[in-house]
Amino acid sequence: MNISVLLGCILFTLSGCAQMEVPEFRQDGISQKQHNTDRYRCEVDARNTPGGMCRQIEVFVKCMTAKGYSVVPGTGNKGVCGDIF
Repeated sequence: MNISVLLGCILFTLSGCAQMEVPEFRQDGISQKQHNTDRYRCEVDARNTPGGMCRQIEVFVKCMTAKGYSVVPGTGNKGVCGDIF
C-alpha cells in the first residue's frame, strides 16, 4: 500500500474520533422562534470565545443553561472534551 494512502486513512480515522456532537436543548413554554434566537446568540458567544473547540462548547452549553434550557437526554456526545454537559 502506498504510504500516502495509509497516512490518509489514519488521519481520516483519527479525525472522526475528535468530532464533538453538541447536545439538543429543551425548554417548555417557549416558541420555536425564541428557541432559535437563544440558540443563535449562544452560538455567536461561543464562536467568539478563545480557547479551542472544547471551551467553545462549554460556553455554549452554559449559555443555553443560563437561559433556562436543559439538555435533552441521549443527545450529543462528550467526545474528546470530557464531562462538560
